[in-house]
Amino acid sequence: MWSMVYIATLGNPMQSAGFRMVGPCGENPTNTNSWWSCNTIASGTCNTTNLSVPNLATCYLPSCNPTVVPFQVKNINCAQNDGVCGTTRYYTLNNSWIVTVQGLTVEQPPVPNSSSGTTFCSGFCTVLSATGNYGVPAYSYVWNPGAIAGNSINVCPPPNTTN
Repeated sequence: MWSMVYIATLGNPMQSAGFRMVGPCGENPTNTNSWWSCNTIASGTCNTTNLSVPNLATCYLPSCNPTVVPFQVKNINCAQNDGVCGTTRYYTLNNSWIVTVQGLTVEQPPVPNSSSGTTFCSGFCTVLSATGNYGVPAYSYVWNPGAIAGNSINVCPPPNTTN
């Protein structure tokens, strides 16, 4: 998710300016004839927040080692001629912006989910499931006692079991 702000001044409408993200695996928006912008003829500040750009680095394999991933932000300004966008566009100069990407390592997972909810009675069964977050997939799971592998396990405590 990312956010960006631009200001349209001197009577220029916000819809005449915009931007697109270009990465090694694709562009966003994916339609090369469109860009992120505020669709209004008013001047002012265009705030875009929480835009999803899922296809920009998906061709890279997960890695624990630092990886240089080249990106480009294309700022676009359509020349207006009687309210119609012309073909003149101005792009951001190379190396004129910086992006810092913070990765996350595998975190302690939450308490496993139970098919019976948070409480079930001894002598009955439930399925416990765990899900990994962050880090480098694929995740592996081992349930103890028993050293049973897999992200879910069927547990059936015998009668009179507590805890």
